[in-house]
Amino acid sequence: MIGVPRPLNHVGCFVALATLGLLPAACEPGSGRPETIRITYWTRAWWGDPAQYQDPDADPVPVAEWQRKQIDAFERKHPHIKVDLQTDPGGSGDKIRIAFAGRVPPDVFHGAPDNEFVTWSALGFLEPIDEYLTDADRADIYPAALSTCSYDGSIYAWPLYNHALCMVINRELFRERGLTDRIPGPDARWTFDEFESLARALTFDRDDDGPPDVYGVGMHALDANHIFLTAYLVNHGASVFDDDGRFALGDEPGRRGLTMLRRLIDEGMATPGATGYDYTDMRTLFVQQKVAMYLSSAGILIWAEDQARKNTIDPFDWALVPLPSLEGIEPVSYLTVGTVLVSRQQDKARRDACMALARFITGPVPNRFFWRMASPRRSSPPPEDANLAVMMRQIERSRNFMLPPRRLPDRFNLSKPMQTLYQDALSVPPKAAPDVLLETMDRDINRILSDG
Repeated sequence: MIGVPRPLNHVGCFVALATLGLLPAACEPGSGRPETIRITYWTRAWWGDPAQYQDPDADPVPVAEWQRKQIDAFERKHPHIKVDLQTDPGGSGDKIRIAFAGRVPPDVFHGAPDNEFVTWSALGFLEPIDEYLTDADRADIYPAALSTCSYDGSIYAWPLYNHALCMVINRELFRERGLTDRIPGPDARWTFDEFESLARALTFDRDDDGPPDVYGVGMHALDANHIFLTAYLVNHGASVFDDDGRFALGDEPGRRGLTMLRRLIDEGMATPGATGYDYTDMRTLFVQQKVAMYLSSAGILIWAEDQARKNTIDPFDWALVPLPSLEGIEPVSYLTVGTVLVSRQQDKARRDACMALARFITGPVPNRFFWRMASPRRSSPPPEDANLAVMMRQIERSRNFMLPPRRLPDRFNLSKPMQTLYQDALSVPPKAAPDVLLETMDRDINRILSDG
């Protein structure tokens, strides 16, 4: 990551909210009229995706037009605030890093709690939202989302959407294998013993030519989406970081979880070649009905429905269900929170204006249709889709288990050693035993953190 200069003032924080209609107006001296406040907002294409945000009973308009209409509505409500709407290309995030490094960040922008969020919060580059949150806000937003958006005792982000990981299962394959009475339900509490037993039973050779045609479990380790594999370890009781910020995945629960993943491969219950598959490969294998179960995000819902409409896949009976966990371990999902952030402001009037915009962007008026799919609020309309409803219920017992409790060293990218870990552990043959790989990784990462 690009080194970020330390600001002159106190440690600040993150995102965006203010009570609409209660903004104090800055006035021109002696005029009594509100002084115009101009703020820069970096939007992204997905704030306004027609498939997710717009009225499903109306013709969608182009994304840029939709976004401009929302900002126009905000400016009508706050006529003394003018918004310079610009597009942040997103992607690698280089644009926002460079903006912070040059001390010219946008006033309001999109982001997600991650390592950089912790760094920016620790360095005072972001505004805290605590004083802008009402009691009603705190009661309405999922506690897991507020916790994910917090650092060092303050809340730094206003959630726009939440997603939680789920297990995706092919119920037709369960029935084909005589496992109808063992299909996990939408609120299943099932163990890894049950999961492994089902994985074994769902691996079979349909055409009797020797090797299996269908595998019980799909795993992918080629890309940086290591959260899917790490979720298995966390549900064995592992922690990526302990409360002191020490990397702790190599403790006994983590070793136990990685050993299970290795066993799925060694005993032929998982797709061979996990180190050569990425997220899209595994999604393809699932819709081709070559994989009975795999961890995924809710994004597969939108993608699969779109593919079915285009007749590129044959529809079948599949469902989202909760993650399994070790006997005695409370199951936990991985929480993805999309947020809106406010960079540090020099005066209260500008801060209030930025918070008002951030609150509006994450509020129900522009997002009334999207909130049915990925709501950050308990009061939002429940999803009509049964699978989305399952995903939303997982948010109550989910967290961002990759988020460090303290600032990591600049330029340290945890994704790289995590990806290497799973590549080495799941290759055939493995580079080393799971406990050896984790012990080495713990030692190397904790040395970097201590040298920080």
